[in-house]
Amino acid sequence: MDHSIKQGVLRVHVIEAKDLVKKDITFTGKSKSDPYAQLVVGEQSFKTETIQSNVNPKWDYWCEFVILESTGQEILITVWDEDATDDEFLGRVSVDIASLIKAELSDMWLVLEDVKHGDIHIRTNWLTLSTDYSNLKAALYESQQLQLSHMSSALLIVYIDSATNLKVIISPLFNPFRHSVLFRAEGLFYH
Repeated sequence: MDHSIKQGVLRVHVIEAKDLVKKDITFTGKSKSDPYAQLVVGEQSFKTETIQSNVNPKWDYWCEFVILESTGQEILITVWDEDATDDEFLGRVSVDIASLIKAELSDMWLVLEDVKHGDIHIRTNWLTLSTDYSNLKAALYESQQLQLSHMSSALLIVYIDSATNLKVIISPLFNPFRHSVLFRAEGLFYH
């Protein structure tokens, strides 16, 4: 395994959006949208809450992406208007993760693509993996200062050198590209 590839955690703060497209027309004839943002890196996906009747939503949403392979990875942010039937597209933007790693800390307004107008405001923080215990204390302190109980302070990565004679159980939901594998006494299960 090539350990020169950047590995770590990309912490993303989705702050707000402005000037989003109005997709819904109310009974009074006014236009509005009920926006939420979806963030995707590989198979990891997060979704902000929906802000009702607002084209300038303030989400203040935090999430973290575990990045084990940074080469060629992008974070895709798509903004949607939530509807009872099908949600409507309000724009998208993608950012190269290598540029976020290089910057370490970023605060940016991004112009949404494939729509007439709309911008989204995010902050990112690249957290490098470390085996130094003093870094864990610093990460715990930072998490406490942010007062966000769902943020990670540590990440355990286990590399398996080899395994033999394991029974493989494949379900219809099997995906060979997942990063985690669970073992049980009678075989191997993908998680």
